[in-house]
Amino acid sequence: MFRLAITSLAFSLVGCLAADGAGDEAIFVSKAVASSDTCSFTSSESEALIGHGEINVGSPEPYRLHPQMISRIDATADQLLQKTIQIHGARVNLEFADSNVGNAVPATQKQFKSLFSGPLSPNGGVTDGGFDVIPEGALAAILSLATSPNFETEVIAKVTVYGDLAGDEVTSQEFQFPITVCANCIVNVVGDCPLLMAGRQGNACNAFQDGIVDCCTAPEGVMCPGPVAQP
Repeated sequence: MFRLAITSLAFSLVGCLAADGAGDEAIFVSKAVASSDTCSFTSSESEALIGHGEINVGSPEPYRLHPQMISRIDATADQLLQKTIQIHGARVNLEFADSNVGNAVPATQKQFKSLFSGPLSPNGGVTDGGFDVIPEGALAAILSLATSPNFETEVIAKVTVYGDLAGDEVTSQEFQFPITVCANCIVNVVGDCPLLMAGRQGNACNAFQDGIVDCCTAPEGVMCPGPVAQP
C-alpha cells in the first residue's frame, strides 16, 4: 500500500486517514456493478451488483469489470476540489485455479495496469468505472487449451484502483472478483441465420460475458447476436 508523507500540507489535503494500516485506503471498491440494457451506469449505490463473472472462452473482447468506488476522504465545503481524487487506473493480478492454464498465459497478460479515468468526489462520493481484467491475449492462451466442449476454468482478478490526490498517489483495497471462463456458456447457437424470432441479445457491454446471447450460423461463421429475419 502507498504510504503518504504526513506533512502539514499532506495532512490538510488528505484528511484524517491513517497511511499505514489495512482498511485505511482513500478509495473503497464496494462492488462490481451489473450492466444495464444499454451499458450505462449511474454511479448510484442502489445499482445492482454482480458477484461472479462469466465469459465465453472465444470472446473477441476482453472481460470488462465495472467497479463502484467510494471516496473515504473528508472535506469541508471549501476543500471539495482539493480533495477530489483523480482516478488513473487499476493494477490487475490474475490468479488461476488450474496451474496448467496459468502457465499457458503470458506473464504480461497476468499482471498489468488497466487504465481508466474519472473524478471521485470526497465525503462519500460514488463513481463507477470500467476497465479490462482478462485481456484478449489471456483469452487466446486459454482458448488454446479448450479442447473439450465442456471446458471451463476459474480466474480470480485481484484489482487495486489507484489515483492522484493533490500530487500524492492513493489506492483502494485489493478487490477480488472471480470469473469463470468457459466453452459451454454465454453463447447459445440456435440454428441457421437469420433467426425466425427475436433472440436474447446478451450483455450490452460485451455479448460474450455475463448473460446469454442467441447466435446463428452463417457461411462466414457464427454470428452473435443472431440477426432476425425480416417479415
